[in-house]
Amino acid sequence: RWCVTRQDVVDFQSVVQLCYGNGEIPNLPDPRTGEVNPLHDDPHIGPNIHAVNTHVISPKTLKAGGVSWALMLHEEGLPVDFFVTHSWREGVFEFCNRVLESWPPGTRHMWCCFLANPQPWPREDLKDLMGSQPDLSDSPFALALTARSCQTLLVVPNVAESIYNRLWCVEEARRAMDLHLPIWLATDCGILHWPLGCRSVAEALAAMCSPRLLRTKGWSHAFSEADDVSRQQVHASFSSVRQAACSDPDDERRIRAAIRGLEAPIDRMIERLTAGGKWLPPRSRRFSEPQPHLLRVGSSPLDGGSEPPRLPRTDSQTVEYFTPHSEYFSPPSDRQRPQPFDTPSEPSEPGTPAGGPAG
Repeated sequence: RWCVTRQDVVDFQSVVQLCYGNGEIPNLPDPRTGEVNPLHDDPHIGPNIHAVNTHVISPKTLKAGGVSWALMLHEEGLPVDFFVTHSWREGVFEFCNRVLESWPPGTRHMWCCFLANPQPWPREDLKDLMGSQPDLSDSPFALALTARSCQTLLVVPNVAESIYNRLWCVEEARRAMDLHLPIWLATDCGILHWPLGCRSVAEALAAMCSPRLLRTKGWSHAFSEADDVSRQQVHASFSSVRQAACSDPDDERRIRAAIRGLEAPIDRMIERLTAGGKWLPPRSRRFSEPQPHLLRVGSSPLDGGSEPPRLPRTDSQTVEYFTPHSEYFSPPSDRQRPQPFDTPSEPSEPGTPAGGPAG
């Protein structure tokens, strides 16, 4: 429940811009590499998250009692709707702009590590917060992704490096795949492969399951360029998750154990993400079991009404809906999920109509 709203991100960006303009965020050398951020002074990129955390987030949240930025704003917490995966080497303005442009329709609350976790805590306390289970299931990252309200994973690329050179991002991808969460790529112009007219994650997935041709909004040159940039940034300097690294040896050991034997399927997911701007659960399993992540009890995924939520079934040429059994809304940890890793790749998407790419 350590989440922020879209307006919170807007306000956070304004706070950082003010500190940045006042010269309160110096471009100090990275303690591990000794290098300064070459894009620190670029107003479209800005200081990286390390610098923002040191000079903005930690001091301000320490004054608020040592809580996270999210809990400083919302003491009671907010349920997670979507999870952001990113790199701390990215520029903060680059990050905020892409998140704001790519906020998934129908979602309200975002979980993002540097805003969710209590950054002013001592390093050892933060390590304890990461949990002790070998499979990382008690880490804040895993708890957010497995929350029954979490609907999707949003990948936010950056100009500095591929996020999949970072082991934590690899683990987040593995867990999202295991949970059958759809994965979307953020760009400077939004989620460009989102099906046209879909107002929620559930509705988008239903459209993607349909045998009908899909259409996204008409693409301008700016859209095509933004799509190319984001996909290239995900793939930049990336060869395999086997080469990903982590700054903490204990975290690296646990993550490598968690992904052992699954490196090839995760690599294939990243290839699909860079090729098509999204990764969807394999079609044969996309709705093989109802997914509480994609639905909210008491509302329809299509019309926002008060009727019980419905799931799509594709046993005819049009998508139909049926009301799921209440047991489908048990937490993910209470149910046995099929594993997506034994399928070599996701089947191809429906055909591309004239006037826009398949979404």
